Amino acid sequence: MGKVRRWMLILCAIFMVFGAQSVYADDTQDSLDGYWSKDENQETEDGETVYRYFLWDGTMITDQWAKIEEEWYFFDANGVMQRGWLWKSGGWYYLDEETGAMQKGWIKIEKDEYFLSESSGRMKTGWTHWKKKWYYLESNGKLAKNTERYLMGHTFHFNKTGEWVKD
Repeated sequence: MGKVRRWMLILCAIFMVFGAQSVYADDTQDSLDGYWSKDENQETEDGETVYRYFLWDGTMITDQWAKIEEEWYFFDANGVMQRGWLWKSGGWYYLDEETGAMQKGWIKIEKDEYFLSESSGRMKTGWTHWKKKWYYLESNGKLAKNTERYLMGHTFHFNKTGEWVKD
């Protein structure tokens, strides 16, 4: 009985010192408090430096979104910060190639433009109304520009900026 009680007291003391801290991110979560770690001995498949994020108690962020310094990042099952296009929860997201931060709004990758939800960062497809103008995003997310598309039984024309030009 004495050993059990002693272990209970130790566990309670650890909990009181470190407290419970959720590592799951949502839109209302404050930024996580921890530190970045650069792995000098490992590279991604693309030859990029591997970065991980740890909470101050040593917990590595893995397989989830995390809000850090007001930016959103995604870490894989090995804790590696992701970059570029990411398919997650049935949608595409774009994480900056340099910083790994999730992008929102209009982005340009090479010659193609995409629109990422300004709230969730998820890539949009189909019709999008932005600043009182209509745009059409293909099923791959690319903005239809300087072209016409036959949609819903009608032909729609789009100018060089991708704006729908009414006939």
